[in-house]
Amino acid sequence: GATVSQIFDENGEEVFRDIETKVLQELSQYARSVISTGGGAVLSRENWGNMRHGIVVWLSGTPQTLASRIHGQEKENRPLLNDVEESEQELVTKMTDILEKRQKFYEEADIVVHLDDEKTGDIFTPEKITVDIMERMAKAIEEKKREVEEKKDFKIE
Repeated sequence: GATVSQIFDENGEEVFRDIETKVLQELSQYARSVISTGGGAVLSRENWGNMRHGIVVWLSGTPQTLASRIHGQEKENRPLLNDVEESEQELVTKMTDILEKRQKFYEEADIVVHLDDEKTGDIFTPEKITVDIMERMAKAIEEKKREVEEKKDFKIE
């Protein structure tokens, strides 16, 4: 297999997105699975259709928070950030640009989990984020179960 960066370098973003869609289509058939996509997966309607087989969670953060999580080797694994120098401000600017283009798609998620406190800017711990995801997933699963049960109770008159 090849890394994301290798696929981008050798074949371009379009080929990567096609592979991403095929893999997501295949994986979406499995029940009780967690599929972690890259941020660009939301740009495809077909991907959204595949993701709707489950519950979509968006890990939302400010550009500053996202930039603080991406540095060094992690940045090198993200081809859309290859043209960004190591400066934190340049990375924040690039993350702002990417978020502006994708925000409307991200907002379609079933669950939005914030990575930081919007008022103070404090970044939440991985433990707090995990608890938030688990609690909200449990509620979303119960809601989906109710929806399925309600559909079973239809009557033809």
